[in-house]
Amino acid sequence: MGASLDLAAIVFVVAASAFDLATGRIPDALTLPAFAVSVAARVALFGPWSSCAAAASSLVAISASSFFLRSSFGGGDWKVVLILGQLAGWIPAAAVVLASSLCCAAAWAVRRRLAIRYIPLMALWTVVAVILR
Repeated sequence: MGASLDLAAIVFVVAASAFDLATGRIPDALTLPAFAVSVAARVALFGPWSSCAAAASSLVAISASSFFLRSSFGGGDWKVVLILGQLAGWIPAAAVVLASSLCCAAAWAVRRRLAIRYIPLMALWTVVAVILR
């Protein structure tokens, strides 16, 4: 069961990355249905408290990251993090967000005006988190 959610997390975050790289946006047509399906899957497999814990940890991780990377996150980034938390679980999602944020912070420190795409980094770290799990 968990392997299918891991695969779904990778497929989703790669699709979101493709949109982000091509257009600089992550469309609601992708994120809103994915959020509904991911919450339903987590609740069905692990119960409602697991879904709440996944959402809470994802929000805490991205909130902490946005404190350091002030204006780097758009609405699509927030939705992708919530979906990733529902699909991958709360520990991998928090680790992915924090690892991606560290990469963004390092890139931003090197070049202050560098346009950083956050979601492709999340795709990379999601694959790493799933492999290491």
